[in-house]
Amino acid sequence: MAQSPLGILRNKKDEIYSVDAFARFAEIPASRRSKYDFASIDTAARGEEAKRPAVLGYGYLQAVLGTLHRIVAAMSFDPPGFKGRANVLSASGDDAYELSWNEEDEDYCQQGGLSHGPNFHAAVLALVQCIGMYLSGERIQSQELFLRWIGLLREMEERYPRLDQTLGWSRTTIAQACKQEEIRGPVLECCDSLRAFLQYRIATRSRREVRVFEEAVLEPEEGRSVQLSGEQLLDRGLLLELAEAVPALPSPKPISDEELTPVTASEDRRETGPLLIPVGVVRTGEGSGGSLDAVDGASAPGEGTESLPPSSAAIPVVIGDAMARAWKAEKSDKGTLVLLPTTDTGEIAGAGADPGVRAKRLVSPLASVVGLVPTAERSGRAAGPGVGAAEPFVPAAATLHGPYVAQVDMAIAMGGTLLCTGPTGNGKTSLFLENAIRFGWGVELVVLHYGKKSHLLQGTYVRSNSSGDYRFAAGPVARFAHRVLGGERVMLLLDELARAHESTFSFVMDLLNTYSSSEILTMRARDETDSPEMRLALPDDFGASPVERYHIVTIDALHVRAILPASRLRIVATANQGEGYEGHEFTDPAFCRRWYHWLHLPGYDDDVIRDILAERLAIKRTSPLINAMLQVDKEVAQYHADEDALKFILCLPLLINWGEQTLWYVNHPSSTLRGRYRAAFELAARNTWLNRVCPYKGGNLDEDVELKLLEKVRAPAFTSTPS
Repeated sequence: MAQSPLGILRNKKDEIYSVDAFARFAEIPASRRSKYDFASIDTAARGEEAKRPAVLGYGYLQAVLGTLHRIVAAMSFDPPGFKGRANVLSASGDDAYELSWNEEDEDYCQQGGLSHGPNFHAAVLALVQCIGMYLSGERIQSQELFLRWIGLLREMEERYPRLDQTLGWSRTTIAQACKQEEIRGPVLECCDSLRAFLQYRIATRSRREVRVFEEAVLEPEEGRSVQLSGEQLLDRGLLLELAEAVPALPSPKPISDEELTPVTASEDRRETGPLLIPVGVVRTGEGSGGSLDAVDGASAPGEGTESLPPSSAAIPVVIGDAMARAWKAEKSDKGTLVLLPTTDTGEIAGAGADPGVRAKRLVSPLASVVGLVPTAERSGRAAGPGVGAAEPFVPAAATLHGPYVAQVDMAIAMGGTLLCTGPTGNGKTSLFLENAIRFGWGVELVVLHYGKKSHLLQGTYVRSNSSGDYRFAAGPVARFAHRVLGGERVMLLLDELARAHESTFSFVMDLLNTYSSSEILTMRARDETDSPEMRLALPDDFGASPVERYHIVTIDALHVRAILPASRLRIVATANQGEGYEGHEFTDPAFCRRWYHWLHLPGYDDDVIRDILAERLAIKRTSPLINAMLQVDKEVAQYHADEDALKFILCLPLLINWGEQTLWYVNHPSSTLRGRYRAAFELAARNTWLNRVCPYKGGNLDEDVELKLLEKVRAPAFTSTPS
């Protein structure tokens, strides 16, 4: 039989997380209550209690603190948040419950799966629903609670940072935090806003009814479009990024003219600021003096405030000072939410045209296990027109020097896989990262070594310390595939490829292959539901271009082969080859022919090194310090060439470190060598490179080699300051 949980949430006798830091039925200070005055009365209160503002109910408190503890293992919902699911642990953590909610077709919100009847899980489910609504763009009903939840996460992160972001805060930490005023206030705010969210419909200022059921309230296929893990519900930055990627909807449900109070006149409107700025504002009824109230949790705005859009057909989205753009939410054939741009008339842009080429948000088929990441729109890395189009959108983060910049830029712009070899310290990795910054590529960086096997790159199942259940932890290659499938342009940077484990080396060889769309289709089973092993995860725009090539990324743990358009990705690698370097020698013809570009970057000449040192050290390129370092560098290299006496010779990063340390010793107030140029130069040489390159004899440096090197360091003459 359906029951209301509101009485239990208010009258719950105990609460397990705060250890009596909050008193039962404590009066919530006015500054911490919900901003909605009409929602100040607890609808579950009786008698005289029903005449005064709501007090603290232990059911709401345990829900808020339990969510901080991460009793929510996972959630999913169908935008705009009227249907959804949550996997929630019991208070003890021994049991897990599959809960659901459905508020689409009834006058009240149905909550299912509460096999023990009404309890604090009803409030947990409400908090989860609120997050789902806000991330879907429903900002009127959900905004106050969502933003207060974000505020609580911020305070907890600043004062009680977690060492493991996959876990919630421990019960001991939560109990300690509840004694601090900086945390108590946000906790009370969340509790009262959670109560208001459950008990009132904010848009119509009317009662909201909730009923709980033992059985599920959704069909098996419902409530699964968007999925978030429990750890993502505690990731403040991620939640805000996801919210920014979705335009605000005007109301939680269609509201009749009789229910909706008048909106501000269109001539009083102005352009809004960022997406998170409230957009729904209505006038109060007669007798209010015509003042404005913010129905979505903001304080009353001033003259010219953006009003509530009259229709959900096309909702303007304004980011900063940019021009407004209208979007319309539709479901794709796969049941995922797609936002389509509209014309001035509210029609979908390009309606009637080839659906394979119209603009839309791509949704990764891996979202359910890797996480919801609408990456292309949020990052600005969506693929442009044409195959592999990549226009610069951010100025270079640093001035780049040398002839190799243009070589790398052209190779990446052309497309195809790229391997870059050369001696250590000549900036191979930096060239790729700087290209990504300048041309708007996302990056997944993997530093390879003998202990990093291929399954760690793909991802694997790990056991949760809180629930004991296993969950898939995505590796860098799975994240890379997910981001590309979601529409983002991403560079997979494999650093130190020669040092990779044998299994990783073989995995990378498979990854380099490309196939046409027709070749991909021959690999797909006619009915993959009957044979789910190694199913193909195709991008939403698969086959849109007849010349497109595709890479296949195999994720063994998920039994998935992700099909990635080559135009939206770059696979690049760095490696050291030659005498003195450990790892694989690239002599296998099958491996070598798979790289479309093979660049070798030798060392820089003196002019380029001068330019780089001058910029990094902020001194003149003709500085005595740079002259001295380059003189020593040449003499040390010649000494090693003549006698093979050193472990290795100097490289550009060591020269930069040497210069930085020398200037610190000379100039910093904390230095005991301040103003002593030669002593600073020698000590910095010892600490940055001499002790590294000099071989050992027994347990100490070889004295003969050490003295030879010190002679070369002491040879340059400083006639003035080294800078």
